[in-house]
Amino acid sequence: MRVSAVILGAGSGTRMGKVLKPFIKLGGVTLFEMVLEAFCSSKYIDEIVVVSNFEDKFREKAQPFAEKYPNINFIYSKGGKTRADSSFTGVKATGRKTDIVAVHDCARPFITATQIDSLVEECLATGAACACTAVTDTIKYNNKDVGMVYTPERKYLLAVQTPQVFLKKVYIASYGVSVKDEVEFTDESSMVERAGFKVSYVDCGSENMKLTTEYDVTMAKAIVSLKKQGKI
Repeated sequence: MRVSAVILGAGSGTRMGKVLKPFIKLGGVTLFEMVLEAFCSSKYIDEIVVVSNFEDKFREKAQPFAEKYPNINFIYSKGGKTRADSSFTGVKATGRKTDIVAVHDCARPFITATQIDSLVEECLATGAACACTAVTDTIKYNNKDVGMVYTPERKYLLAVQTPQVFLKKVYIASYGVSVKDEVEFTDESSMVERAGFKVSYVDCGSENMKLTTEYDVTMAKAIVSLKKQGKI
């Protein structure tokens, strides 16, 4: 089975003050480099597709990894208008022999090679696997038009993360259904489930956080610093 990773780095960074998130540094290393190290270290990844609107910048950062891991094929693809467009563009750019695609947000720098391997193995067993973590807050469903609707039981809730890993044929079929029905998704697992496929969920812990705001970056820098000091 040939596995391709699709790394999404085409976001505008609006909530980060227009900063290009993949090039934010944690402990002197960019988020993009941290993500590349994890995927390149996975025993399953054969190809990496980098989706961005600044190919030269990403290619420069990726070059040392391409040299260090000559067995991995690197491809660069332009981002789309939406996340769904960028994801599809990346999957479409994968090689013809690709059987499995692993879609990952470049803004989640703490993913590990071991977690990636577990997700790929779960996908091999079930056809689709998604990283997640348990929800620890009480969640309220609040509709501004009618007010508070209900409070779902926390034990049944999961916070969805990336990587999200699928058989390529499952992803393509699901994307086709979403286009046909004119429904747009902000994550691939919802798209695949709506098309009728089952998704398995793999707990990757709360550390697999997404850096969305400046506060998130501050927290991430603190985590890296504490790790270097051996305190966590």
